[in-house]
Amino acid sequence: MKSHIRFRARSARFAGLITITLVISCALILAACGGADVRSLSSISEAGDGAQPTLEQSADVAEILAAPVPDGVEPELWDMLKNMLAIELGKKTVAQEWDIELEWSYSSVGIAWTNGFMRPDGSGNGVVDIADLSPIAMHYGSREHRYADYNGDGVVNIADIVELARKFGLSCSGFRVEFSNASAEEGFAYAGTVGYEEYFLELRWVRFYRFPSETRPEHPYWARVWVLNSAGRTIGYRVYEVKAVTGGVPPRCAICDLRMLHESPSTVIWSTKYIITDGNQDGVVNLFDAGGILDWWQVHTVEEPLSAVADYDAGGSVGIEDFGPLSLDFGACIGSFVVEVSATSAEDGFVADGTVDYFENVGFNEFGFRYYEYEIAAPPEVPTYWVRVVPYDIDGDRGEPCEAIEMGGEI
Repeated sequence: MKSHIRFRARSARFAGLITITLVISCALILAACGGADVRSLSSISEAGDGAQPTLEQSADVAEILAAPVPDGVEPELWDMLKNMLAIELGKKTVAQEWDIELEWSYSSVGIAWTNGFMRPDGSGNGVVDIADLSPIAMHYGSREHRYADYNGDGVVNIADIVELARKFGLSCSGFRVEFSNASAEEGFAYAGTVGYEEYFLELRWVRFYRFPSETRPEHPYWARVWVLNSAGRTIGYRVYEVKAVTGGVPPRCAICDLRMLHESPSTVIWSTKYIITDGNQDGVVNLFDAGGILDWWQVHTVEEPLSAVADYDAGGSVGIEDFGPLSLDFGACIGSFVVEVSATSAEDGFVADGTVDYFENVGFNEFGFRYYEYEIAAPPEVPTYWVRVVPYDIDGDRGEPCEAIEMGGEI
């Protein structure tokens, strides 16, 4: 990790800042004694059983103002940020409505989700609190530390204080998982819990969770996941209908890089770039492929070729625009390839020559895509013939064939 970004300014510049800080601090302290109507850190309470957390009237901001300076942070910057946080909390005049929305996916691993609703938990302790101000201070001005970019605008700055204040007090100790074969409204039975620290993958600020497929009911079924706060009470949930764990949408994108590797023996080569939105190369376009966008955020493929696996719109860089193609292909999957040959033409007369499993790749190319080699088992005994590759999904549904290439020569 690169060294912490430190806040530097000339003494003259800090003179005014310190004056402002003192004035703000005095005003906040007076408010704590009964003056202005200010909402503070200690005023946050969490309601259980599906109710939303609320902010109660309070003037106690001492916890913010007394927070010690983290190592590696300029005291002047820390004073400015914590006072701004106190001010943002003080602006709240109505109860906060927490927007808890789980993000979903499914594949052979079962149901899965992320902690996107806890984005301001930069410290990763499961509570949005004063500890989450430290990442902002330590990486202030950085465009590289995504876990401290709470509002997602690409840079760690003052705007992240607003998002921190908006979610301040929210906590998550884990998730309660329930299944139903009846409907999305009733028939749910407890299946198990997943702790906040029991994530199976972490990319930048996002943690990925899953509940194993072996515990699921027969398809179709409904899954309900509750968010558990630090007291173990439910504070929000989402219901998701699971129609299938495998299968989905057959691959829509043709294999565009099939080519002849050897003329004799007749061997062809291709890569998985045909399904470019499968960024993690697991054969399914789902939630986990969003992690590639976050992992390579704002990286140009020319500078780092491996970032091409997350450049879903093939625009040359990774960013917000790559979520569009990901959404379009969501659910597409790949289980195998069938290599077909034709002695007739490039349009018809094809017969299957052999099958290659998705995970039978011979390696990964310089762009991070799986690549495959296949030797034609029964090449036609004609001077010229054609070869194409057809992707199939996990359930055996046929995808879009690639454009056939011409082969031939001495067999």
